[in-house]
Amino acid sequence: MHDSLTSQNIPPLDRQIENLNTLGLASLRDLHRQLFPGENPGCCAGLLRRKMARHLQVLRDGDLPATALAHAIQMAQGIPAPANLAPDADHTVPAEFPRRDRRLPPAGTLLLRRYQNRTCAVQVLEDGFLHENRWFGSLSAIARHITGSSWNGFVFFAEALQKGLTHAS
Repeated sequence: MHDSLTSQNIPPLDRQIENLNTLGLASLRDLHRQLFPGENPGCCAGLLRRKMARHLQVLRDGDLPATALAHAIQMAQGIPAPANLAPDADHTVPAEFPRRDRRLPPAGTLLLRRYQNRTCAVQVLEDGFLHENRWFGSLSAIARHITGSSWNGFVFFAEALQKGLTHAS
């Protein structure tokens, strides 16, 4: 599988990135070690996929100029853009990024989902979720905990998010 990303017969970028989505965590770590020797591959498959997808894009298109990278970092930190960039445009980033996903109900909401003849209850918190007296950072992590396989949390809890909401405040 790794050879498909490094062979002479290189598939189009979209297919290479899609191939990353088929790799498990162990394979992603192996590929990361090949592409970035000496770096710790970390533990998050999603982050590894994004990092390698960007690497593939850079190989094909080249990296951003140093000035553009520096400007992007400044924008993320809320530092105003240089005056010569576009004098009449506001290029600042709000100091406070919204931390909560807009798709989530208010904190205190209880999400109920039936799975394999049991009811799974998840309480929405300001900074995550509570399920079985355990904190989770995402609905996807809870879905993985419940099912034992990888799920998009918004898909797994779609019905609860659409109609089965109970506000527990």
